[in-house]
Amino acid sequence: MSSGIPPPEKPGRVAALYAVLIGFGTAGAALVNVLHLPPGLAALFCFGAVVFASLAISWGAEAAQFYVSQGFAVAGVALLQVMPEFMVEAVIAWSGQVDLMFANATGSNRLLIGLGWPFIYAVAAMSARGKEWPREIRLRRENILEVTALLASSSYYLVILAKGTLASYDAIVLFGLFVLYFVAL
Repeated sequence: MSSGIPPPEKPGRVAALYAVLIGFGTAGAALVNVLHLPPGLAALFCFGAVVFASLAISWGAEAAQFYVSQGFAVAGVALLQVMPEFMVEAVIAWSGQVDLMFANATGSNRLLIGLGWPFIYAVAAMSARGKEWPREIRLRRENILEVTALLASSSYYLVILAKGTLASYDAIVLFGLFVLYFVAL
């Protein structure tokens, strides 16, 4: 299903931009792994690598919308962009630091909702450029699936909190909700 957006007029420029983003991201990651840099400099290179990789992934999703539904493309990008966070939580869980695992998981969700969503509004408001700032951002009817999936998984998280455990069947339920979401897309 196409998003209705025409393909770029100058594919050579887009390919060159992708090459630059991938090159900078790879170079930053390689420099940190090869050179023994001081922590501040290593953090700077890692930050740059993450930003360049995120841009490449996001723009890849824009291109993917010509071949798959917009929701599926966005879900794929979201999965790729949170994968590093999953790996951090997996390492914490592997080491048996359950308190840190839950702090990390809930912290990332608080950041997304408490900082990410207001940031989206701020960007939309600033894009008004002299016009009246939007009082609200209206979701499109197509967003009902994403919001419903978020509501279902967040609601089940309340069940986990109420019983005070995360068991294998909880993982199966949450993974099942995620699979249902992807299938519905």
